[in-house]
Amino acid sequence: MTKIRSNPQSLYIHIPFCKTFCKYCDFCKYFYDEKISNLYINQLLIDLDKYKNYKFKTIYIGGGTPTSLNLYNLNRLLKVLTKLRKNGCEFTIESTISDIDEVKLSLLKKYRVNRISLGVQSFDNHNLTIMGIRHKEEDIYNKIKLVKKYFKNINLDLMYGMPFSKEKILKSDLNKLVKLNPTHISIYSLIIEENTKFYLMNLKTINDDELRKQYDYIVKFLNKNGYKHYEISNFSKCNKYSRHNLTYWKNNEYIGLGLGASSYVDKQRFKMTPNMIKYLKGERIFEVENLYNKDIFEYYVMLGLRTKYGIDLNYIKKNYGINLIKNNSFKELLKNNIIIKKGHKITVSPDYFYVQDEVVIKLLNN
Repeated sequence: MTKIRSNPQSLYIHIPFCKTFCKYCDFCKYFYDEKISNLYINQLLIDLDKYKNYKFKTIYIGGGTPTSLNLYNLNRLLKVLTKLRKNGCEFTIESTISDIDEVKLSLLKKYRVNRISLGVQSFDNHNLTIMGIRHKEEDIYNKIKLVKKYFKNINLDLMYGMPFSKEKILKSDLNKLVKLNPTHISIYSLIIEENTKFYLMNLKTINDDELRKQYDYIVKFLNKNGYKHYEISNFSKCNKYSRHNLTYWKNNEYIGLGLGASSYVDKQRFKMTPNMIKYLKGERIFEVENLYNKDIFEYYVMLGLRTKYGIDLNYIKKNYGINLIKNNSFKELLKNNIIIKKGHKITVSPDYFYVQDEVVIKLLNN
């Protein structure tokens, strides 16, 4: 990678290790191994040293399961990362329910991690077993009670669209979720990806109509319970939006370090190798996408319309020389109330948020 000329404000760190593999997960991951994790953190710290003079507004440690690291390696990583924080930095770490404990929470607090994202997925023990998740319903309550001693800003993940589940379980899950009063909720529909255990089991997804029905119910329920729907799959209380993820959705620049991590800087998107052996040998860049103004414009539209903030017509005209108002597809979408125009801002109508991808395709293919 050449020297970065711009000044990205967000940093993502990928920790690929997990102690068990969930049957739906297709993220870049490896079974936890003490020796390999030591070598991995060694390499990661080499990469981080290149950014020792940077200060980031958001830092996000994702995975995998970052808290699967032992205390020694977690301490080494956090010690370096905390020095890269700007004042007011949003500093997030992901964890499973099973891999968090008071000792690790204390360590996170010491290094000023101020946001945690926990993969609950479901409260139903039968569902959890089928998905290959280690925790049980009782563990969720116990661990989140513990987490609240250290964190005020907590995201909880919930999954829907599971063919082995029932509608009443989803409703029960949502009721139990909001009673825990997290500041942020992320919802994910079950997608059967290749190379996952569910794919090998030949599990089939539910039909689109049922999936849409569940999505609409979730949105209505969370809105009723005080959660603002600010992105297709994300809801927030008390303005505790994920500032890091908004970096992606606003098409702002960011650095990604670690196995399979992606970056966007200087009109390039590049991805780190997902191969552990190559990474430990010092190999890094796996693929590079050089972007032209048309590409950047399309990313801006595609990502921006995922959020309630939408896209800015004036910004598009100034930076890309495109007047969307003259676009025939734009006129049709506006006429049919599929998109909403307020001043110079465009958003997707809440009724069409679920099919945002189709709206974007129509808008970009005039």
